[in-house]
Amino acid sequence: MSLRGARPLRWHPEVSCAPPVKRNRSRVAIATMTVSLIKEDSTMRRFIIFAAMAAMALTACQQNLNIEEEKPEGTVVFTASTELPSTKTALDASLNVLWQDNDIISIVDGGSRVGQYQTTTGGATTATFTHYGDTPAVQSPFIAWYPTSLMVGSNFILPSTQNYVADNIACNPMYAESSTTNLSFKNLCGIIRLNVSTSMTGKKVSKIVLSADQGMSGAFTIVSNAAVVSGTDGVTLDCGTEGVEIGTTAIPFYIAVPAADYENLAIKVETTDGLEQTKTLKTGEKVTVGRSMITDITLAFNNISPIIVTANSSNLAAQVDAFNAATTDNPTLLLTEDINYSGDIIITRKNGVIDLGGHSLNFGDHWLYLQNDVSGESITIKNGSLGNRIDGLNTPKDYFGTVILEDITLTGEIFTDGHLYELINVNYTYISSPTISRFENYASSPENLSIYPCMAIIRGGKYNCRFHHNGDAWPKGKTTIYGGKFADDPSAIANVTIPEGYSVRANTDADKVTYPYIVEKNAPASSNLVHYWPFNGNTNDAVTSGAINATNDGATLTTDRFGNANSAYLFEGEGDRMNIYPAGNFDAVTSFTFNAWVNTTGTGGSANIVRTDNGNGSWGWCVRFHGDGKIEIWEGTNWAYNTISANAYNDGNWHMVTYVRDVNNLNGILYVDGNEVSSYSMTNGAQSLTPSWENNYHYLGVATPSLEYFVGKMDEVRLYNKALTAEEVSALYLY
Repeated sequence: MSLRGARPLRWHPEVSCAPPVKRNRSRVAIATMTVSLIKEDSTMRRFIIFAAMAAMALTACQQNLNIEEEKPEGTVVFTASTELPSTKTALDASLNVLWQDNDIISIVDGGSRVGQYQTTTGGATTATFTHYGDTPAVQSPFIAWYPTSLMVGSNFILPSTQNYVADNIACNPMYAESSTTNLSFKNLCGIIRLNVSTSMTGKKVSKIVLSADQGMSGAFTIVSNAAVVSGTDGVTLDCGTEGVEIGTTAIPFYIAVPAADYENLAIKVETTDGLEQTKTLKTGEKVTVGRSMITDITLAFNNISPIIVTANSSNLAAQVDAFNAATTDNPTLLLTEDINYSGDIIITRKNGVIDLGGHSLNFGDHWLYLQNDVSGESITIKNGSLGNRIDGLNTPKDYFGTVILEDITLTGEIFTDGHLYELINVNYTYISSPTISRFENYASSPENLSIYPCMAIIRGGKYNCRFHHNGDAWPKGKTTIYGGKFADDPSAIANVTIPEGYSVRANTDADKVTYPYIVEKNAPASSNLVHYWPFNGNTNDAVTSGAINATNDGATLTTDRFGNANSAYLFEGEGDRMNIYPAGNFDAVTSFTFNAWVNTTGTGGSANIVRTDNGNGSWGWCVRFHGDGKIEIWEGTNWAYNTISANAYNDGNWHMVTYVRDVNNLNGILYVDGNEVSSYSMTNGAQSLTPSWENNYHYLGVATPSLEYFVGKMDEVRLYNKALTAEEVSALYLY
């Protein structure tokens, strides 16, 4: 599949259950998330569709079709057409969607039979497709999709990563539904054509990342022939290790995204030599992408080079002027030594970095005025000491950009004037002369406050200052605190919010006299934590008493959910497992909690996260992935009690899975990412697990002793000898 007049990219499927294809066959997207297909048909029709999808996934895994060797003709020949310009839904009058030789489509018929069909008549908007394999689709109605990798298991997804193709689109998902063998495919997405240029030489784009308030990849439903994504995941265009060279003439980059009105659209361009630039829309602006239409966006990528500020006052003024006049995005104003300046400093540009370089910038009884009035843009002041006052313009006006203060010491006043302030590890020191240290979070008018509410975010640091909101004369802004030490109780300050997962407590550190209050994340339950395997480079148990190290058999170290190397374990299927013997500290009938972080895209069969065994094949309980990616719990004699999640979680993202067995309340609860997703009742009472917790094996990543292997990553495995509460599970997830 390609666009007319452009060289097509030949993709290879990267989903283990997909049938193998010839070299240089049609492009296939990388699948990462799950979805159910939503149509306006009956419940039975949807059931048939899902059953067929599951059958196809199973058939692909079991038969390992080889179309190089086997191509039996089917009794049904399908004619498939792409959308034409006359329908006003084609991508572009000069970029029609064309079939290519050896393109493959998947078709499910009304009898739940699934077939794959291939064309040898490419090069046009209409092509004939003949069947290969064992199961042709023969009974109407028919539902078809392209590419075949659009389905993973029984779920549809849009890929989170697309590959760059020169003057073309690598991923163009399509869908068709018909009561005859004539299939009229509809494009599920639209296209953003990002035209990138630069005045620099030798720059090559390695990656483009799009994100917005609406999802661009992942699970989707089909509404009016268009893909509608749940969630807010963005999409990445991978330009390869060699990159794509850009210059003064704009180079187009095509990215398929769902049709939507995108607000807060952020476009990040990265180059092979480590530069990056991010463009963000102003608040209230939007980019409209129509289904099967191209939306053009132009971006000039320019160098981010620091302007060096030396020691004397006259030079500072000149360099501030140069900083304000810089035509590049996000320039840096860098201090090389301490500066005392007698006068106001006015920053008029919308973005940039003021790097104090570990030095101090003092300006007497004067002001640093920030006038960045573009929402989504930011001025960052970092790494040093800043004396006296920060404000907006010295005339009534609200400014709607962001001011980031990071790793600095402050000794003066801040008047937010409608800016969004983010304070990261700031040491706000109290002084009474020449001014009082106070943080004034306000807007100059109620009207502006209702449109652009003043927001401040505090992320760590020390604050011996007044949070003075200027009384009732000016509207008060809102301050949210994600950590830090404070001279006054922050929970008692007007318009201050302590978010979920955080709390205020008494400071017991050495600086408790000056800062008696501390805001920090709620720590997860620890008093009943009997085993904890953080997987930080090894399988050691991190508890201080009764530690039992896990015995690794085949799993290899990998990156964790934060990107830290050698901080999680990768299980690659058969032969990879961990043994814990004995688990200890548990009775045969007891309450307990199992918790682990997992990441998988596995399909096709059950895959155990954890399971108990006494060494001869008996079991007591397990937490595992079902073949469709849902998570289930089994426990008791003859699987007496069990439950399964409604949603699948084999989407390639990290998820925290928690199993709480509560014998006091006679129930078992499954949590995913801190939220309850399923439960069961012990209708016949709590059973003695077989085997009991005492003196028996517990396996991570496998059933007993060598079945149902887990494929994916695992990290931070915890065992508690109590049933955690919902609040404790939530705190564990937020920690």
